[in-house]
Amino acid sequence: MRTPVEDYKGIRFVRISSLPKEQKAIFWSTFEQDKIIKVLRNQELLVDCIPYADYTAWIEKIKARPSNRPVSAAA
Repeated sequence: MRTPVEDYKGIRFVRISSLPKEQKAIFWSTFEQDKIIKVLRNQELLVDCIPYADYTAWIEKIKARPSNRPVSAAA
């Protein structure tokens, strides 16, 4: 299940806070933290954004891993 993509001034991103429970549960241990971005939208600073391309790559990586294998950020 993918999260809806948001677009602001050509920046396509997904909010971490909008991720489904299953994805949130593994997000912090499997996603490269330096790829999280901040977006200033209409005077509101969104601090939990992931570029859409990075999100889709992460989802494919998560789907490809065997479910019984431990998760590692370097994998």
